[in-house]
Amino acid sequence: MRKQLKQLSAGLCAVLAFGFASPEASAQTYCTPSTWQDNTYEWITNVTFAGINNTTGAGLTAYSNFAATVSPGQVTIGTSYTLSVSIVPDADEYIYAFIDWNQNGVLDNAGEKYVVATDVSGTGPYTVSITPPATALTGNTRMRIMLDWDDTNAGDPCLGETEFWWDGYGETEDYTITVQSSNPVVTSVSVATQGAVPAAISTNAGTLQMTATVLPATAPQTVTWSIVPGTGTATISAGGLVTAQGNGTVWAKAVSTADVSKKDSLQITISNQVIPVTSVTVATQGAVPAAISTNAGTLQMTAAVLPATAPQTVTWSIVPGTGTASISAAGLVTAQTNGMVWAKAVSTADVNKKDSLQITISNQAVPVNSVDVSTQGGVPAAISTNAGTLQMMATVLPATATQTVTWSIVAGTGTATISADGLVMAQTNGTVWAKAVSTADVSKKDSLQIQITNQGTAVNDLFSSGAVSVFPNPVINELVINFDQQYTDGFELTVVNLLGQEVYRARLSSKQTTHQLAQLVSGTYILSIKDPGGHRSGIKIIKQ
Repeated sequence: MRKQLKQLSAGLCAVLAFGFASPEASAQTYCTPSTWQDNTYEWITNVTFAGINNTTGAGLTAYSNFAATVSPGQVTIGTSYTLSVSIVPDADEYIYAFIDWNQNGVLDNAGEKYVVATDVSGTGPYTVSITPPATALTGNTRMRIMLDWDDTNAGDPCLGETEFWWDGYGETEDYTITVQSSNPVVTSVSVATQGAVPAAISTNAGTLQMTATVLPATAPQTVTWSIVPGTGTATISAGGLVTAQGNGTVWAKAVSTADVSKKDSLQITISNQVIPVTSVTVATQGAVPAAISTNAGTLQMTAAVLPATAPQTVTWSIVPGTGTASISAAGLVTAQTNGMVWAKAVSTADVNKKDSLQITISNQAVPVNSVDVSTQGGVPAAISTNAGTLQMMATVLPATATQTVTWSIVAGTGTATISADGLVMAQTNGTVWAKAVSTADVSKKDSLQIQITNQGTAVNDLFSSGAVSVFPNPVINELVINFDQQYTDGFELTVVNLLGQEVYRARLSSKQTTHQLAQLVSGTYILSIKDPGGHRSGIKIIKQ
């Protein structure tokens, strides 16, 4: 029903458009299919015939004239050729071909119409064998390919529809065919290099394009290429591309497919070819046992490439078995888990040449599965006394794995320090995270948030009131601490990074002191002053 919506309204226009003629590449003119044919639902996607190979999409109109834009197909009277047509179908599709063999401008005289497909619904390709008849005239003539839904036009090349009110659905394409009386006799074949470059290959596995000139030019131009080995070796493609293999000389030979007695060859000199690899043998350095029995131990592998004049480089890899390991580019195996692995070497010059050796791995440390941070004794994760401390614990699983961890503080709104064994010391109010990372596997880690309160109740006034000043901030090299009020001995200065690691400590021995911080890396730090009563307060400083 979808295709009947516009048939009635288009009928009159289709009748009026029928029969118009257009100029041809040949001496004849041919009927132009009506512009009212509709290719919305089905169209031609490829036509292949006698040298024509034209791929198209759905055109703006249902008729495309490629007679002057696509190189003509070349056919010889009495020789069979296969016509192939591919389509985008809807359903109930019919495909016809018409060739004006007698060049009278009429496309469907006897023997000029070919049924390619009937009532089909697939994309194809659909094929038919076509042999130019003995009565065909030589020279250029017209071929028309017509896709007709539901055989609406009953095989009429001019779309003379059987239903007078509609030209139907489908698409039509025109091409030029050149007809010759018979295959001219091949008189000679001449082999040369493309561009007349020297007949030599001097790069490893280099190539050289050959050409074959067949005379006369109207004779079949196809040849069969082959290599006649001399002192060297090479291959040659069907298109005449020579690829060098071994040093020496070879001949590139072309034989006419129309007359095998017509042939020619050209000698090619090949140099600088790499010697092919014949074998790769993997062993341990010094012929020691293929085993690793120490934790994370190593074993050096070797690869012997033969012949010795061939490229010696190989690519190393580990083929896992029941164990795991890694291997360096130089063949050093590092054990990871117990079991068996294979150390494999592949020649970089010829990936088909390879070898491997089995390695037994034992006594490897048990891998860490997890790290869990908590407070000692399960007390609340909080510090509420000035400069107070909190002991952290890190549980590493399984228990047989390496238990050591690296502690650090991740600053939040507060600051603190943490010792190597997990003792947190509060500095400023807010939150921090105590973080533990497994030394055996840094991807295994955990952290716990700690709430810090009641810090700096005694010293905080020194900064807020301006009693103590710190300058310059940011600091490059020297930092000055100045007590603007009466100084009392017993104050202590510490500087920690944002991981809670102490990087500088000094006693404040006078009202104004200067501190060398050039050795610190650029970043943000917490400067903390502890008074003689043990009260602490901190401020942020920037090291440039």
